[in-house]
Amino acid sequence: TGVFLLRPKMNRDFFWYVTNDESFWEKGGSAQPYVQVPSTLAKRIGVPPLPEQKQIAKFLDHETAKIDLLIAKQQALIALLKEKRQAVISHAVTKGLNPNAKMKDSGVEWLGQVPEGWEVKRLRYLGQCQNGLNIGAEAFGSGYPFVSYGDVYKSRILPETGSGLVQSSVSDRNAYSVLEGDVFFTRTSESIEEIGFSSTCLAVIQDATFAGFLIRFRPTAGELHQDFSKHYFGNSLLRAFFIKEMNLITRASLSQDLLKKLPVLLPPIHEQKEIGIYLDEKAELFSKLTDQAHEAIELMQERRTALISAAVTGKIDVRDWEPAPEAEESLKGETV
Repeated sequence: TGVFLLRPKMNRDFFWYVTNDESFWEKGGSAQPYVQVPSTLAKRIGVPPLPEQKQIAKFLDHETAKIDLLIAKQQALIALLKEKRQAVISHAVTKGLNPNAKMKDSGVEWLGQVPEGWEVKRLRYLGQCQNGLNIGAEAFGSGYPFVSYGDVYKSRILPETGSGLVQSSVSDRNAYSVLEGDVFFTRTSESIEEIGFSSTCLAVIQDATFAGFLIRFRPTAGELHQDFSKHYFGNSLLRAFFIKEMNLITRASLSQDLLKKLPVLLPPIHEQKEIGIYLDEKAELFSKLTDQAHEAIELMQERRTALISAAVTGKIDVRDWEPAPEAEESLKGETV
């Protein structure tokens, strides 16, 4: 870090905007760019008279505040979309799609009322659980596909190929296989918040094995449809189960015994498919809206950068600029 000592004829706010112009900084390197301090300090910049500096700073304060407000609104929209998406998933996988369905008490506090035709079973009665492959670090980097902790933690749907390679044996590939319909759970981490995240396999990954930091749940045929399970096990309500039941010592760890206690709601198989299709459509819509919001933020950030650069380099003349009174009042009254 460094400190600039400004001369009396340099306005602090104007100089702040100058240093926020990307072109101000001399940079070196390619893979890991860095600021070349001597070159930056030696460069000459155009400095308008002090009253004009203050006017430019005033202009930029006003215009960047408007842009920042729009960016904040888009960020709030992204957060709202994420919250809404989770609410839609939670409602569909616990209440179904029929608003007129007769309900019954599930017997599970955090599930509440569920449709009458649905069953509630512990995971232990729906299939088999198994911890992943533990193998030395020297075995990684070549060989056969390997499903990592990150593959599961980052996505509710397992990638079509594992992100790594491992020198696994034939017996390893048989015992730790990755088949269509398998659901993988993160097993160990530094905190409870990263435990119990799931990812569902939608297609066999040939000759793959999976990490020891994961638990594989393989459903019994006909019990769970993969399009339903990928949403059910990614349901935010399940966090209540894991956080309440888990003991944290030095590291958080999810045991098979605890995972097997997880209550699973089972609609009829045809209804599971319908819920899966419905939630896939909703997920696509939410993703589209979120992408649009991110694109809008990117464009506004580019606009902000370009505006600062143009103003501090004199490419736009703001000497006679004054904010419109109605615009000023509108800006003061805005909240996100």
